[in-house]
Amino acid sequence: MHETIKFLFSKYYSLFGTTLVVLAIVKTLPRLIYFYNLNQTTNFLLIAAFDLYIFGLFLYFLKRYLLPLIKGEAALEINEKGIISKMRNINLQWDKIKDVRYYSGRWSNFIAIDLVNGEEYKLQFQNPFKKITMWINSRFYLTPLILPTIAIQGNDKEIFQTIKSYLYQVKNYN
Repeated sequence: MHETIKFLFSKYYSLFGTTLVVLAIVKTLPRLIYFYNLNQTTNFLLIAAFDLYIFGLFLYFLKRYLLPLIKGEAALEINEKGIISKMRNINLQWDKIKDVRYYSGRWSNFIAIDLVNGEEYKLQFQNPFKKITMWINSRFYLTPLILPTIAIQGNDKEIFQTIKSYLYQVKNYN
């Protein structure tokens, strides 16, 4: 019937993001040691807290982008059942999707996925950060679900056109 299309993680985004986070830790580490040696506890604790936060970002980038890139996993998969996004942990069936739109922003491009029932989709999640993100997306992009194309390898508009044509094929087939 329909073939499975896979888009890999962007090498540039995965390596650049991880490197940027590592450089932030390397940049603040001498200052952390300096304040420790001077027994300036407040300054030491502030920089240590910042470094812990940055280290958490490093682990996030490592788990979410760099390891899947090394393993060759797909960032976005389109098949006869729906769209699977490893970036956002989304598994969405075609019957829940009304349409897709391409949004070009200042820093990045997005694929906005218009849902048949966006409010029902938002109720599936318990994570408060995810709920806030979906609420903000609903206000700015008129849909709770957007896929940033910066982390996907390939041309943004071609990725969008592939998703849109696959959606129309599935909708016309049923």
